[in-house]
Amino acid sequence: MHSSLNILELFRYLVEGTYDKDVPEASLRTIQRSGVFLDDQTFMRRLAWGETQFQESSKTYRSAYDGGTWQLDEVCSVYSKN
Repeated sequence: MHSSLNILELFRYLVEGTYDKDVPEASLRTIQRSGVFLDDQTFMRRLAWGETQFQESSKTYRSAYDGGTWQLDEVCSVYSKN
């Protein structure tokens, strides 16, 4: 998918609890364009698929857990800093 996003589409992607497989695609494009991970071997894409099937899984957003597309929470964030 190589379509450009308008401001309303972008806002929709930033709304918590949004289910749409375009959301991880847009996020992955943003990460790729940022150059943060120069050669990640599509790790973030594979993680999004493995954890939530690009948000098509019912476990993407569930009560009392805010892991989102990649199912990363505060504990994961703390571990990644070390």
